[in-house]
Amino acid sequence: MPVHFVICEINEHILFMERRMMSSRKICTCILFCLWLWPQVAAAHKDDYLDETFVYQTMEKGTISLEYRSRYLDRSRDGLTGSYWNNNLSSEYGLTDSTMVESRLAWGTPESNSQFNGGFAQIRHRFGDEGEYFIDPAIAFEYESERENGKLNNRLTTMLVLSKDIGDFNMTFNYAQPFALNGGGTPRSQRSFGIRYPRHGIRWSIEYKDLAVDKRYILPAVQFSFAHDASLKLGIGKGINARSPRFLIAGLVEVEFGGDDE
Repeated sequence: MPVHFVICEINEHILFMERRMMSSRKICTCILFCLWLWPQVAAAHKDDYLDETFVYQTMEKGTISLEYRSRYLDRSRDGLTGSYWNNNLSSEYGLTDSTMVESRLAWGTPESNSQFNGGFAQIRHRFGDEGEYFIDPAIAFEYESERENGKLNNRLTTMLVLSKDIGDFNMTFNYAQPFALNGGGTPRSQRSFGIRYPRHGIRWSIEYKDLAVDKRYILPAVQFSFAHDASLKLGIGKGINARSPRFLIAGLVEVEFGGDDE
């Protein structure tokens, strides 16, 4: 066999081995990355539902959480408003092991996906430790400014949070009563109900929201809890009356850090 044929075969074999090694490195890198992101066992700490059905637990003292939430609301069937994206950035901080504060800025309205949509500030307090009562109670007080019909409406809201864990299931009920600060009658009460399973790892949930005549919907969601105190929540919901969004898509990314290292 001529020498140049032997050299060509050797070169082809070397190239083949290099490609296999590169492929193997890529596979190993992907495996390590997936293991780094693989859902971890979740600690017993505050973990609200995707669309802000609040739970009994609060942030641990000194813990900070940063969240980005995005929602697409399809309102094509009501003929009153257009479909739009609504986004918000929020931060939470544990003042004590039973009291926390939260603030939020939002943008995205039917008029424009980039239009300022208001702000939100809340203080929440839980009573006792989880399981101390038959139903775990918490209360919250909120100030909210939200754009509606082209103008910002300001409200103060009181909220009762009732939560119960039964095995790996969590059930949570929120009842809120807003009070208008810039005229108009007293807004109607708001109700939210959520069920989530299981307590750890990949979790599934469903929320029922009755916030206004044109804001009634059901939102199933899945939650992934990653290493480094990060989580991802995704859901697709459906309005349950003619004036609510035909459907909505929601996603949330949360990162938590700080607190006690005990």
